[in-house]
Amino acid sequence: MKHLPTLLLGTVLAVAAAAPADAAPYHHGSYRPPGYRPMPPAPVYPPRPVSPRERKEYRAQLRLRQLGYYHGRVDGSIGPVTQRAIARFQRDHRLRVTAWLDVYTLRALGVL
Repeated sequence: MKHLPTLLLGTVLAVAAAAPADAAPYHHGSYRPPGYRPMPPAPVYPPRPVSPRERKEYRAQLRLRQLGYYHGRVDGSIGPVTQRAIARFQRDHRLRVTAWLDVYTLRALGVL
């Protein structure tokens, strides 16, 4: 037991002597090998424009026409003729009559 403090001191000094004095401290993620160049950022593409035929309004008009509720031009634009067709469809299917394409109407039409 008399030699334990001396032994511990010797161990600490040996470890300290083994580490180079001029070594820079290591910071996680800061090491870069020679010739290292970071990756360029990934390109950011604008969202793809949705064609009129992919829009839910267009598909709803098409479905209303197939079911005989709509007789206007299928263009994806919700005007008064489309709203009357939506209201008739909602009434016939016991949906809340709003004349707008809500989630319940779109599901009943099979668009969603």
